[in-house]
Amino acid sequence: TDVNTVANFDAGIVALVDHPPGCEYVREPDGGSRAQRTPEGRPIDRVTLPDVDGPCDLGFGWGMELPGRFLRRLDGDAQVLWRRGLTLHVTSHQKAVADPREAEALMRRVPDHALDRIDETDGELRRTCYRVRDPLADGRCPPFQGLALDGSHLLNVSAYFDDEADAASVLSAFRSIRRPSGG
Repeated sequence: TDVNTVANFDAGIVALVDHPPGCEYVREPDGGSRAQRTPEGRPIDRVTLPDVDGPCDLGFGWGMELPGRFLRRLDGDAQVLWRRGLTLHVTSHQKAVADPREAEALMRRVPDHALDRIDETDGELRRTCYRVRDPLADGRCPPFQGLALDGSHLLNVSAYFDDEADAASVLSAFRSIRRPSGG
């Protein structure tokens, strides 16, 4: 049996393909998986994945086009992608938001003091993003927050960067988010 055949039955497996051989996983009640142990039997919270350049699988059918080469790792439920001066935290939620009103409420939950808010619709895919007004104490630029909603499946993106010029790259990557039909 090849990975493609297994992925046709369970698309969630695709996010695990690059993990080290021998890792054990636990199936969560919502259908997601989480790494339980390394091949050596140690519990794992973080798994380093191969670098990615351009198209990036974010798990559960979500994808994004990255602006260049990024290192990546799993950190709990988040996929962390980074290069010098720019870090993205991406959390894909396989479990559907059962009530459409709940999904709408999540998309509207933007602080009143948010900067540069953008709301977009691309077919069934909706995106909302904004910048947090206050710069971070360590001198980084105001962070970026984004939510993408396809039907009732949700993706959350947070970005932290040192150079304001990276804001355009982050927005471009966020706008590239796709969730293939049936994903």
